[in-house]
Amino acid sequence: SKFVKNYIDFRTERAVKLYNIPENKAETIVRKTDKTRANYYQFYTELKWGYAGNYNLCLNSSKVTVEQAVDILSNYIHTIENHI
Repeated sequence: SKFVKNYIDFRTERAVKLYNIPENKAETIVRKTDKTRANYYQFYTELKWGYAGNYNLCLNSSKVTVEQAVDILSNYIHTIENHI
């Protein structure tokens, strides 16, 4: 499994731009979404969401562009598929 992480400020700004969420509500919505994702992940895997040790690949997307992240993930998936 893979996990893509980013800082709350970056994610809040992105939510405002991409989803037209009002700035004053964006952080709350992002945090609620995180909690929902964490609960879902923990329910189905019995693992802690966001803990790097539970993933094969972790990527901090604040350090790369979206296109670079796609390239990194694509290369990783291609590499894994060729070694199975």
